[in-house]
Amino acid sequence: MLIEKYRLPWGIRLDNNRSFSTPFFITKVKPNTLLFNRFGVIISKKIDKRAVVRNRIKRLIYSIIEELYKNIKPGYDIIILIRKNAVGKTRKDFYLAIKEMFLKEGLFK
Repeated sequence: MLIEKYRLPWGIRLDNNRSFSTPFFITKVKPNTLLFNRFGVIISKKIDKRAVVRNRIKRLIYSIIEELYKNIKPGYDIIILIRKNAVGKTRKDFYLAIKEMFLKEGLFK
């Protein structure tokens, strides 16, 4: 699990951000003044009413971010908003989508 230092505090708003879209999620990125990145994952009850499903997706996303963290450029606040297409996907699907998004938007070192 991603350590608390690298998680966005509750209630943070990313105004004037860049937004990127994939079939599984929407990502909002804003530079911060810190020397590290902070991440947040948001999944609505509209996606799936079962907390087990929502929590599983969040854990998958956080574990992938933890794995890729050392290769991501520092100094950004990143929010990942999960879409309905993400339900039932495998870790490999999420990994490829997240890595492709970071590469495409120039957030990889």
